[in-house]
Amino acid sequence: MRNYAKITTIIAVLSLALSAWIIPQPSRNMDRPWKAPEMSVARFWTVWRWSPIVNRYTEMFDLDRALVLAVIARESEGNPFAKDGTGLGDSVGLMQVIPRTNYPRYNELTGPYGETDYDSQIYTGMWMLSNIIKKADGNIRYALAAYNCGFVSVDAGRCYAWGGYTYADDILNNIVPVFTAAIDYNWRPKSIKPVAKVQRSPAKLTLQPSQYWTYKNGILAHNYEAGGKKITSMSIGQEFDIVSASGQVNTYIVKSIRQFQAIQPNSETTDYLTMEGTPVSKEKVFKQTYGSSQLVLQTCIARDGIGTWGRLFILATMV
Repeated sequence: MRNYAKITTIIAVLSLALSAWIIPQPSRNMDRPWKAPEMSVARFWTVWRWSPIVNRYTEMFDLDRALVLAVIARESEGNPFAKDGTGLGDSVGLMQVIPRTNYPRYNELTGPYGETDYDSQIYTGMWMLSNIIKKADGNIRYALAAYNCGFVSVDAGRCYAWGGYTYADDILNNIVPVFTAAIDYNWRPKSIKPVAKVQRSPAKLTLQPSQYWTYKNGILAHNYEAGGKKITSMSIGQEFDIVSASGQVNTYIVKSIRQFQAIQPNSETTDYLTMEGTPVSKEKVFKQTYGSSQLVLQTCIARDGIGTWGRLFILATMV
């Protein structure tokens, strides 16, 4: 019986050890519950690409990786060239830091290469977030609210409706779970959410000379004007007419649609990200788009309140 008890104990210990080895273990924060995440492919990869830099300083600042990536997603959508668009401050970069002379790497952030010094952007943002969390005595929700609009405004209840605790709750409830799943459970998004839901019409569209201007083998129009709205509404297989300045009418059919996010939305020389988040140069985009014999219709994609968030290219052939 004594030998049997020993054998039973050994088997039990080996079983526990084997189960711990087989079952995937979260890398950190074991108490974080699983939540089915929701995030578009483009947004996820645009932020996730900064993980190596975040990982480099996680232990130094004692910060949670998922939290830092969530702040990057909320502050800049992973765009290192982002600048404050509210007119309320001079925040810049991936974590929307307002450079101060007493901040680390101040010279790097404000120098001529500050917009491309991604390491300094994240380092400074993580340094600031770490200090704010310490000042908040470890209260992450309070610290995030203060990161957004400052301790004085949070305490006085003077944050904007989209800021303060609303900002903090969005990060903790909606964004952190996504990167928690990616880090602890190797989750990745499987589908792309549409950039914009538009009502597709099978009716033939007509672009008049006053609704566009030409560039090489392309037709360009602002997305907030009639021509751009018609281009935005087009779908593959749809026919449309182009009326030239001389009155000639040619009929085309849409063969393919290409969409890109602009890294610098308001720049005409910006590089791009594919909708899956892969960087691509402006030269490659325009060579592949305008390098064919097809007609190209181009306009901007409006998203998140930014009228020039991305670029839309419709490639068509004459019927």
